[in-house]
Amino acid sequence: MVGKRVFLFLIALVLIFSTTPGMKLYAEELPSAAQDPFVQLEDGSIYPVVVNQAREEDKLSVCTSEYGENTDSFYNDTSEAIIVNNVVLEKNSYGDNGTYIPKNGAVLSGTGTAKEIVNTLKIGQRVELKNINLKILPEKYFLVNNMTVSITGVNTVRGAGAVIAYTPEYGTSTKTNEWGMEITAVDGKVVHITPDATTGNTQIPDNGVVISVQSGYRDIKKLISSVRVGDSIEVVLDNLYIYNAYEIPYDAFNPKTKEDNPEGWDDSKNEPYPGFRGANQSIVYDSTYGETTGTNQWGYEVSVNSDGKIFKAGGNNSPIPDGGLVISTHGTKSSIVANNDLIGATVVVNKAEKKVVILHTPDSFLTKMEFKAEEVRKRIEEEKKLFLDVPYNAVQDKLASIQARYSEAKRLYGCYLMRDAIAKSKELEQMTEEVYFMNSESRTVETRGVWIRPFETSEQEVDDVLQRLHAMNINTVYLETWFNGYTAFKTENKLTCLNPIYNGFDVLKAYVDLAKKYDIKIYAWVENFFAGVNGEGPVIEKKPEWALISRFGNNANYIPDYNAYFNYINPALPEVRDFLSDLYKELVKKYKIDGIQLDYIRYPAPNSAKDGIPDDFGYDEYTRQLYMKSKGSSIDPINITPQHELWADWCKFRADFINTFVYRVTSEVKSIRPEVLVSADVGAQYDSGPTEKMQEPKDWVGRGYIDELLPMIYTNDLEKLKHDIVETKKFTYGKTHMVIGLGAENIAKGGILSEEVKAVRELGASGAAVFEY
Repeated sequence: MVGKRVFLFLIALVLIFSTTPGMKLYAEELPSAAQDPFVQLEDGSIYPVVVNQAREEDKLSVCTSEYGENTDSFYNDTSEAIIVNNVVLEKNSYGDNGTYIPKNGAVLSGTGTAKEIVNTLKIGQRVELKNINLKILPEKYFLVNNMTVSITGVNTVRGAGAVIAYTPEYGTSTKTNEWGMEITAVDGKVVHITPDATTGNTQIPDNGVVISVQSGYRDIKKLISSVRVGDSIEVVLDNLYIYNAYEIPYDAFNPKTKEDNPEGWDDSKNEPYPGFRGANQSIVYDSTYGETTGTNQWGYEVSVNSDGKIFKAGGNNSPIPDGGLVISTHGTKSSIVANNDLIGATVVVNKAEKKVVILHTPDSFLTKMEFKAEEVRKRIEEEKKLFLDVPYNAVQDKLASIQARYSEAKRLYGCYLMRDAIAKSKELEQMTEEVYFMNSESRTVETRGVWIRPFETSEQEVDDVLQRLHAMNINTVYLETWFNGYTAFKTENKLTCLNPIYNGFDVLKAYVDLAKKYDIKIYAWVENFFAGVNGEGPVIEKKPEWALISRFGNNANYIPDYNAYFNYINPALPEVRDFLSDLYKELVKKYKIDGIQLDYIRYPAPNSAKDGIPDDFGYDEYTRQLYMKSKGSSIDPINITPQHELWADWCKFRADFINTFVYRVTSEVKSIRPEVLVSADVGAQYDSGPTEKMQEPKDWVGRGYIDELLPMIYTNDLEKLKHDIVETKKFTYGKTHMVIGLGAENIAKGGILSEEVKAVRELGASGAAVFEY
């Protein structure tokens, strides 16, 4: 009882000194015990509340999503505030339809004399909801066997660690690769499970959904061990988070001296890090700081205009807008700004507490659409001056339709008619994306490519894919033809075979034959030394002695993103090179492909280390003895670490197995069919690649063995993309075609892919390809 009385006394004191003038709060209205609900404002004042009940005169109340979709209607005697993550996002005094109750937050309502408390709140201020049970579920999720799993996307590309829901609107199957577990649900029951690392590409039922869990998902092992056919499952795809708030503490504001930000100073060089931004820091710059932030490329920045709206995300050394801000983050501090679509969101700076508050509301979405539409208008004017081949009239018509839908969506949001507003917003977003891409000129001579792992088992299915690609203006397909130790064509080679997923259907032949009518080029995308997964695949199984061995004796490379072991065959073995050479010669002789694309044309990059020594590959007995014999040395490569004086020589020795194989394949292909182009997919890490992956694309290009080089630059950082293109151009210009590999995940990030394509063109590349369709 003593503790209870002390608690009540302290609360009473706080209320006496913090109550709004004129506000009458009676003793019986105070929280009666530690478990009773109350709210605490940013200034520390505390007020009791009733939860999920009808409003009471002169009292505060809180409504969570359990109360309903909106609060009850009200008039001028009431004010309400939407609160998410204990932050005020919006206030409402227009009560015909009540106030929308966010799925991830609550509404604070003040009636009568309590109205003034809500009126004094400011947007971006903290209001902590105490002893109030907020049952917050993910925006999209499924519930099975007491496990709630967040769904990261719907009917989209499945990236590393992702959980995607595929509905019948997507098509007849998921078109995924084998790196994931897939759960088919119909009428609240699990009716089928596609195990991880088997086939992927699960059929989508007309009356159900497929949940595709990529192998890198953190809890996939729990799902594998617990989910069974017949289990009950609930799939929710419309638990929308329309409102959200993020607080980011910052380390310094406009730092210009060591005293301003000690962690932004490099003591070893006695100078500041670029932009005075240190490791794992957040820095805020305003226009008094200078023209740009001055930061290096290792971070993520968002730019805020003079109205406090985020209008640009990504990059570093950003221009600082007049009257605006740049929030610059690095390392662990980048997660919020890098992983959320914040364009259009409002930023509030709290200098007293050294934090920025980012508020995402329906107005943020509408602002984002405004930014896009205005950008299109500006580009139209620029393109008209340059006489570019853009459908101006169609773009203008689309913009007019967008404006009409924008006005209607804004009206619906303002009335808190959220379901109608969301439906209208989806139309608006789709139309805005369409006009964004309509306003990008398609050059007559350029590569517009996609990588495809084919799952089709009939000519009609292949034709459907090609027809869709043709409608998207795609002119090049890199078709996965040799992967996981199997082929996508009927081969006579005894060590491999047509992948059983095709049921005997020659999918490569169908693509080659049918692509002609759509004027689409087909490249056979081959994965060279990557020949199996988790020890499975015909080549690995028939020739285990071909396995590439790591420094610490591993015969596979663990890939965390896929939660799988990738098996490689040894580039140093003559019989391995002969096997691949024979396979490719057969391919070129039998099929009228336009090109052959070399992927995994390297050693695997090490993904683990012991005592700082990487677990790199190439340490089988044959390779080690060959090195010592060729060098006349008694030093076993197993003892050559990155600190050893022979390290560069040992890396070059292995890289030359890759180099000479490239020379051989190109020469043999050209001797059979000179018109076939040789393409290569490479990492854009040209300085570290020769010693991490034994990959030297500069050598291949310099010697004239590559017709087309595709650096894989899968990033949403526009500045990094530009940097890597420039570095590639330095050694490819005038020697080979440079086609830039872009990530499909950026399609979902409004406008980013279009901006990347624009940068590709402006920097003189021969085109772009998207990984993957």
